[in-house]
Amino acid sequence: MQAILSKFENLKISKKLSTAMMIVLSLFVISGLFTVFQLVKIGGELKEIADYDIILTEKFTQATIHQLHQAIIFEKALREGELIDEDEDEDEDEEIKIDYEKQKVYFNKLSNTFESEMDEMVIFVEDAKLHANSKDSAKKFANIQVAIKKINKEHHQYAAMANEIFAFIDKREMDKAHKLTYDAEALQDQIDRELEEALLDIEHFTEKSIKKALKKPLAMNL
Repeated sequence: MQAILSKFENLKISKKLSTAMMIVLSLFVISGLFTVFQLVKIGGELKEIADYDIILTEKFTQATIHQLHQAIIFEKALREGELIDEDEDEDEDEEIKIDYEKQKVYFNKLSNTFESEMDEMVIFVEDAKLHANSKDSAKKFANIQVAIKKINKEHHQYAAMANEIFAFIDKREMDKAHKLTYDAEALQDQIDRELEEALLDIEHFTEKSIKKALKKPLAMNL
């Protein structure tokens, strides 16, 4: 039993924490971008950035934070599920069971929140494409929309796998739970990478758009 527990504990918390740091840095970028808008008069291109680029960065960052939190809750549920019926103290074992059930409920709550946020972003980006100031802008929004749809589809599969693992744990079919956990972990890592790449892409094209929009006004001021 200890061997199975140690394998569950190999889930990559460090990866989740590094992703968290990336999110924190993105928030600093957003803060800096708002400062830029306080210093300039908003024109056509800047209005697009204010109405879509920065808001999209905020929305995507918030969704990523929820997904990261969900991944950590998943790992906690796995560990607690493994410990059920292992504690000789009945009161202690009951507390573990109660907390395990809470983690399952919270996991699915976060899952629904994340997927709703991603669905809303698909609609938001569709509107951004329609109001884009250029073909390049429309293309960048189209690309991020494809990424959002792909991530959301993979996340739905991940959540389904997680709930299947919970069902195996509930029935104490630990070998099946353990086997499926590795598949879920692999998919989770893939989602982590894609979220990070998409968020960095959003930040990059937002910064690039700001520099382009401000280039002429800054040249005139010189």
